[in-house]
Amino acid sequence: MKPLWKYAMLGTTGLLLWLGGRAASWPQQGIPQEAIDAEQIMKLWAEMAAPGTRHQRLAQLEGKWKTVSKMWMAGPDAPPIVSTGECQRTMILGGRFLQDRHVGTMLGQPYEGLGITGYDNFKKKYVAVWMDTTGTAIYSMEGNWDPSGNVLSLHGDM
Repeated sequence: MKPLWKYAMLGTTGLLLWLGGRAASWPQQGIPQEAIDAEQIMKLWAEMAAPGTRHQRLAQLEGKWKTVSKMWMAGPDAPPIVSTGECQRTMILGGRFLQDRHVGTMLGQPYEGLGITGYDNFKKKYVAVWMDTTGTAIYSMEGNWDPSGNVLSLHGDM
């Protein structure tokens, strides 16, 4: 058996186990357990895994961008710390996620950052992770576009 098949079988097994766990929670969501079969589960999975209009919206952010970031570390009345740089944004994984690669300077030091943003069809919201050279943490955020449709606001804990 080739190693690629081993990974495919492992991935399929993991997917089926995960779907079984999701199916176990469906009765609480108003879907009768007996009404669900493997074919329905796979159909639902295909629908949830497919990129849609919200993913296409992220694709509009692709390209190379100049960045200016401001942080108020000493409070809102203090002057902000300003950081400049460039960002290359690329859709990845079949148009499901937007990858951000940032380079620039912060406090006079070289700075790099990596982010991944996507729309979670299960949660029905945008989700993102961020990491950079200022530390070892991976930050996670969630949010949505504001009513104007011009601002994607993501919030998370530091």
